[in-house]
Amino acid sequence: MKRVLFNLCLILVASIGHSQEQVIEKKLVLGASVSFSHQNNTNNSYISFVTHPTVIYSSYDELKNNYISLNSYIGAELNDRCIVGLDVGFSFQNLKRKYTNSLSSPVSDVYLIDRNTTLGIKAFTRYTLNPTDKFRVFAQPYLQYAYDNDQQTSDGELTYKSHTNIFEIGVSTGLQYVINDQWRLMLRSGGLYFNAGKVVNDLEEENRNFNSYGISLSLRSLGLGVEFRF
Repeated sequence: MKRVLFNLCLILVASIGHSQEQVIEKKLVLGASVSFSHQNNTNNSYISFVTHPTVIYSSYDELKNNYISLNSYIGAELNDRCIVGLDVGFSFQNLKRKYTNSLSSPVSDVYLIDRNTTLGIKAFTRYTLNPTDKFRVFAQPYLQYAYDNDQQTSDGELTYKSHTNIFEIGVSTGLQYVINDQWRLMLRSGGLYFNAGKVVNDLEEENRNFNSYGISLSLRSLGLGVEFRF
């Protein structure tokens, strides 16, 4: 899978030099996008690796999950098809679960809360397939580093705390609608990815390495945004 992703990135970048580019006045672009989700009494299928659309009801008495992701980026036009740039992103998630502990006396409700924050920086190349149309399709090879903090509590008592360093390479996709020469609307989606990193358990001073790959095309991978060209 790593080799496939690497070859795809090389093909997309190499195709830039062989395509029939239109001569344009090279400019900079600024953009921002947002992605969010809310779940109520459903399983935690928010994980990016899960792409199955089926919703399964949770076994907890109550479950609420809120997620938001914000991205901003700056890029430079190389020609009418290609932009290279840098993207900075932040995400926050709050997952709250409640179940009834029937073994306790008296019977009591237990609240489990999982809070997660992630900060990432990404270098990317965007290649537009149809640069002369109003609606444009693009592919975006990228290389990303992210730092993740995770904290879990049970009835207010800290039960788990960790931080994670993640490196990822992939190719995402998206659609663009050109309003005028300066403004564009964006719909960013997922794609192929491979990531690897290390999780460090801050409470038990343990760590483990991990890696994963796949296709991320869930609703959580969609982002709505706007772009300004100047």
